[in-house]
Amino acid sequence: MSGLCPFVENFVRNVVEGSSNAGICAGIISVSDVRTGCLLGLKENGGRGDRFRLSIPYAGQHITWEVIFNSCYPEDPPEIILGAEDDEFNPDIECLKNYCSWDPANELSLLFTLKDLLSEYRSHHLSRLSGSRLEFDYNTLFDNSEFDSDDIEVYVPRKNGCSTGPVRFLIRLNVDFSGIPEYLLKDAPGGEVVALLLVNYKNLDGGTVYPHIQLSPRAECLFNMFGGIRLLPFPLEGCLVDYVLGVREQLNRTVLSIINGFVKRKEYTASFSANFGSQLIEFDTIAYKQITCLFEWQDFRFLVYVDLNLKFPQEQPTFTFQSVYHTKADGTPITRVYTNYPYSPRWGGLEMAARAKAFFLTTIQNFQKESIQEGSNL
Repeated sequence: MSGLCPFVENFVRNVVEGSSNAGICAGIISVSDVRTGCLLGLKENGGRGDRFRLSIPYAGQHITWEVIFNSCYPEDPPEIILGAEDDEFNPDIECLKNYCSWDPANELSLLFTLKDLLSEYRSHHLSRLSGSRLEFDYNTLFDNSEFDSDDIEVYVPRKNGCSTGPVRFLIRLNVDFSGIPEYLLKDAPGGEVVALLLVNYKNLDGGTVYPHIQLSPRAECLFNMFGGIRLLPFPLEGCLVDYVLGVREQLNRTVLSIINGFVKRKEYTASFSANFGSQLIEFDTIAYKQITCLFEWQDFRFLVYVDLNLKFPQEQPTFTFQSVYHTKADGTPITRVYTNYPYSPRWGGLEMAARAKAFFLTTIQNFQKESIQEGSNL
């Protein structure tokens, strides 16, 4: 936003920071080609610009609109010039309420105007679906009140006055991320956690369908920790609403699995504390991914590290035994890693801890013997 005169910069900053409020927005609104057109204003504003281009995410692509303020008359609303591909888009000025009642003192005025304009732009493209197979698919999305018009962006290109393809539907899936543990997003990019589905049709009659999941940077970071999202192909002669609801259910199940994993790890840690008391000397209080215990058996002391990965309880914990007294020739402690022992993800935390304790008791003697045979005393 450097290079903009001060009164314009305030409007633009709110547009960029409020990108997610302008449309469905799988990305941010970017600014380019800053320049000035008022010679008098050029001197007063130190050569900084009062006009620029905005690249706006819409329906899985970007549209470019030019915004022209007049720094000689900063109280006036800007002129907005649409791209050449939008020559048929002529919105009713009366529908652009924030533009008609432009408030130069409100730094959100440009953002609100863009929201109004995008709403009219969406209606313009929806009108191009009239009488087509895709109009039926679009309307079925509202049959069960799962979505409303603000959740969907549609783009229908035209060539020589005729609608062509590919036709794009961008659908906000309204996945509930509210229960995600905060630590998982601590190092993720800023912004909202949003999941969108982009559906590309070959033409207005449908044809070949190419679905693609679009995640905000924050949501993508989250799902990548758990192996990402793999969509099923769109079924032949399938119904759009059934597919969209199926994808949303898939994401909701994944989110619930992430939340459940955190709850189960916390429960497992609490059960270890109840079973082992003072023998539990340390545990992870943020992600609940590691527990450390110190045991003594027949004057033999050893540590047990319990590691729980993000796929717990589906994947069982790893137990690492480490002798306190014995080391290898290179000075590293004698350790043994155990990943195959009696375990079921259906057990509750208390039973898992009790079974772990039983496994420790059956393993200690062999581990002590191996430590003495293979290592040297510290």
